[in-house]
Amino acid sequence: TVIDATNVQAPTRKGLLALAARHARPAAAIVFNLPLAACLSWNQARADRQVGAEVIEKQASDLALSLPRLWEEPYRYLYILQKTEDIDSAQVLRQPPNL
Repeated sequence: TVIDATNVQAPTRKGLLALAARHARPAAAIVFNLPLAACLSWNQARADRQVGAEVIEKQASDLALSLPRLWEEPYRYLYILQKTEDIDSAQVLRQPPNL
C-alpha cells in the first residue's frame, strides 16, 4: 500500500506506522525536503488545485521540526530528497513481499 500525503506531523505518521506493523509490513518514507521556493513555484504551476502559500509554509515548518526525529521512527526505509534533481532521477521499485 502506498499512502501519498503530506504527513509532516508525527501523530499522523504514528497511525500509518501502526497500520504497517499491524499487517507485519515494512514501512518506508520518502521525504520531499525541498527548498520552500521550489514548493511555492510548483504550487503556482498546478493547474488542478492550488493551496495558499501559508499552507505550504506551515508544512515546511512542520517538516523542519519533524525531520531530526524521523530517524527514531520505525521505518525500514527512509529516503530524504533535498533537491529537485533528486526527484527527477528517483525511481520507486516495488517487489512482491516475502511471506
